[in-house]
Amino acid sequence: MTMNAITPRIRHDTLDSSTAVVSVVVLGDGIVILGFFAVGLLSHAIEPWTYPLHTLRTAVPFLAGWLIVSPLVGTLRLDTLSSPFETLWYVTLGWIGASVVGAAIRSTVYFPGGAPLEFVLVNVVFGLAFVLPWRLCVSLLVRRARRRLI
Repeated sequence: MTMNAITPRIRHDTLDSSTAVVSVVVLGDGIVILGFFAVGLLSHAIEPWTYPLHTLRTAVPFLAGWLIVSPLVGTLRLDTLSSPFETLWYVTLGWIGASVVGAAIRSTVYFPGGAPLEFVLVNVVFGLAFVLPWRLCVSLLVRRARRRLI
């Protein structure tokens, strides 16, 4: 009887904590992606803090692409979040997809810069250099936390 009374509470706590983890990860993803574009703008001698609207207009297509693609490929599943190998695989697939979706959005008249193939390739490679380390750190922390709960 004690086991049955505890089990729903444990499941409820796990659900609450996984929702919190996903929320923090999504927020962190946004910050990392904005940071990536800020560094990219700086490399083109554009100060992101001087032109915040331009910075947002540059990053938003790819933030949108990430928000669309990453859940579809599974980057936010608890199993992925707690496995460095799965994180590496699914985040790479997700960022490639997000870069393609972001480039398609950026190619519209609503966003500056267009999306030539060279830009998309640079975006994939350097974007992964920002997103993967962040997500691998998350993966190691989530893995450690899950082991403590078991």
